[in-house]
Amino acid sequence: MWAMLLSPMAGRIGSALCVILAILSMQQCSARLRAERGLAKAEKALAVERENLRICRGNVATLEVSLKAQNEAVEALKREADAKVAESRKAVSEARKTAEAYRKRATIILTEKPRSEDMCVEADRVILGSIAQ
Repeated sequence: MWAMLLSPMAGRIGSALCVILAILSMQQCSARLRAERGLAKAEKALAVERENLRICRGNVATLEVSLKAQNEAVEALKREADAKVAESRKAVSEARKTAEAYRKRATIILTEKPRSEDMCVEADRVILGSIAQ
């Protein structure tokens, strides 16, 4: 057995095995280094994305507060506009009633027959009559 270990062929085979084992070991170390670098890069990316997520959540909270304030302002404007529309409709209705009353007075004045020959007396009577109504 010792003879086999000491033979030149055994030395070459042993050397070849050592070289192969060294290459395999280097490949393993290289793969491990690449994996560690990839992990470090992924951890950095994760930290950046977590910070981005934190910022986004803050922005969402700010936007929700702004949206709520805006919606409240829109509702207040809508209530104000509805009140003004109702007020305007009431004013239009009152204006129509007033216009109709003036039309009736004008019609009455225009259809009246003079009661005397004096136009000044007649004008005074019509004017005083329209004021009294």
